Amino acid sequence: PYPGCELYDVLKSEGKIMTDDWRAFTSYPSYSGNRPVYVPDGRSWQELVQTQKQAMREFYVRRKFIIGELRRFRLSNLHYYYSGLKGLIFPPANKAKDIARK
Repeated sequence: PYPGCELYDVLKSEGKIMTDDWRAFTSYPSYSGNRPVYVPDGRSWQELVQTQKQAMREFYVRRKFIIGELRRFRLSNLHYYYSGLKGLIFPPANKAKDIARK
């Protein structure tokens, strides 16, 4: 949850948001290397990161998606393709930044 939304306010009042540091807020903790700023009860941050990695791979490594991307391929966007592929194949090894704990 991002600061300013209702869910953030509720979780913050319950003491469940780990930090107010904007650098820690990301939609993709599994690829940014950050830990999630909120972890639901009964779950671990490692479990959330692993589940997100699996979901991203299952979505992006599909024949239909890859064929669609190849049809839209532009040489000028090669660096974007390289970064995305690199992130899927070699995501940051469990070196999650502990910004949320500081």
